[in-house]
Amino acid sequence: MQHPLHIAVIGGGASGLTAAIFAANEAAVRNRKVNITLYEAADRVGKKILVTGNGRCNLTNEQISSASYFGETGLFDRIYPLFDRDKTLSFFASLGLLTVSDEAGRIYPYSRKAASVLDALLTECARLGIRQSVDTKISSIRKTPDGYLLNEDIFADRAILAVGGKAGSAKQHTDGVFSVLAAAGIGCAPFYPALTAFEIKGFTKSLKGIRAAGELMLSKNGKTLACAAGEIQYTEYGISGIAAMELSCYAEPEAIRNGAYALTADSIPAFAFSELRAHFEKMKKSRPDMPAIVFLTGLTPKALAQYFLKESETDPQTPLGDMTRKQADGLLGLCKAKTYPVGALRGFENAQVMRGGIRASELTDTLQMKKMPGVYACGEMIDIIGTCGGYNLQWAWTSGAVAGMNCIREIE
Repeated sequence: MQHPLHIAVIGGGASGLTAAIFAANEAAVRNRKVNITLYEAADRVGKKILVTGNGRCNLTNEQISSASYFGETGLFDRIYPLFDRDKTLSFFASLGLLTVSDEAGRIYPYSRKAASVLDALLTECARLGIRQSVDTKISSIRKTPDGYLLNEDIFADRAILAVGGKAGSAKQHTDGVFSVLAAAGIGCAPFYPALTAFEIKGFTKSLKGIRAAGELMLSKNGKTLACAAGEIQYTEYGISGIAAMELSCYAEPEAIRNGAYALTADSIPAFAFSELRAHFEKMKKSRPDMPAIVFLTGLTPKALAQYFLKESETDPQTPLGDMTRKQADGLLGLCKAKTYPVGALRGFENAQVMRGGIRASELTDTLQMKKMPGVYACGEMIDIIGTCGGYNLQWAWTSGAVAGMNCIREIE
């Protein structure tokens, strides 16, 4: 008589829940008896899902390709077609969850509530008989002749590692598993925070609290690496917001420590410098008595206008008629291209995801660990992250489904 297989899914986030469901479904198709347990270090599974997309859960994106990812993108290209965006949406539709896209191509549950996504996943887990063991941190995994022993007292025939990275509050839950990987000689790319904010050297505190649409450019040793548009948030330490977070994926801590990076902000991206100059000349001619501060507040938030005036050593009350071409060009130049030297990335506690993780060379294309047969990895643990816009959740669904299915398919 065939004994039930004990499958341990370590981590109850997006990829772990998906892995458990697809392992259970694959076992049913193959008529294999399984006992699947989700081991979650927090007090409940799926907590991080509830805060994704500002509580709306940006499930995926209409435009998914490796161009939006960093790290082991070759592995992504091989894995993604096995469970792509369309298969993801079909899966959620089969759970009763309908979706809708916004103007930027971001795909959300129709309810715009992350709780709808988690409820659908948990309901499916319950239907499939998947157990949960919360407040259970797995800190050791030891190979035995028959399988693996977790924490020296939990037996598993097979295991799926889905603990995520070190971002946010997750670090205390993930260190044990990453220590296991290190002890097993499994190579990991260096860990550092991503989708996080930039700390700026000598940042002016007067900018704190300003939020304004704009574009940011990240440069390294004077060479442009990438640009991103969106709301720029000025904080007490530097620059945050979606544009900054996207650019943080390109920055590496060692180069930051060496002072290689700078952010340049375009605070009026809708107009070219020449157009702003023409607008200035027109206003100077028609309203020579207009104070410089009034002119600028027609273009930027007042607090930002005051900062640019101070930086250009222009009295806010200076009439446009009294300003020289050189003064005007200097002021408008700051509006179009103010450069800030990067001092550091904000730490893991402020980051949305972790850059780094298990290298592709340590995994088969079924996401099984070459040095730990019978153990699979998925989600943020692997050195693959995406920019903002649903890309990281798509990798969680994709890698979780692939790991879950193959965990059953590859049983001898």
